[in-house]
Amino acid sequence: MDPSGVESGTVNFSPTKGNPGSRYYKARQFFRWVIQPTGEADEPEIIYHEKVFVRGKGTAVLFGLMGQLVEVAGDYNIPLVAVPATKIKKFATGYGKANKKMMIQAAKKFGYYPSDDNEADALCLLEYAISKEKG
Repeated sequence: MDPSGVESGTVNFSPTKGNPGSRYYKARQFFRWVIQPTGEADEPEIIYHEKVFVRGKGTAVLFGLMGQLVEVAGDYNIPLVAVPATKIKKFATGYGKANKKMMIQAAKKFGYYPSDDNEADALCLLEYAISKEKG
């Protein structure tokens, strides 16, 4: 756990050998695990996520994973807010085309210790969401 009290990291949704659909099952199970209320935390009221804008290799996989998030959020009646990567980068660094290193530095300025650029992006999105929810 980060000193801020935020738990973060990365999750691997690679498919099991011989079962390409298993990545979507893994994603759906993970989203349910994160969303389901526990004794320690309530069900989220809203979910912010990075808006998917890709073409070419990986497009089907990303949209398939996004479909799992939409499905699970719908099961719990939780609204989704899609935020373009450029908006997250501009918020975190002041530059909408920030590179990976800049995003890692931005996450550190927010007080986090990301293990890689993916985690840094997610933590910067968290800070963006907090700023929007505070108004």
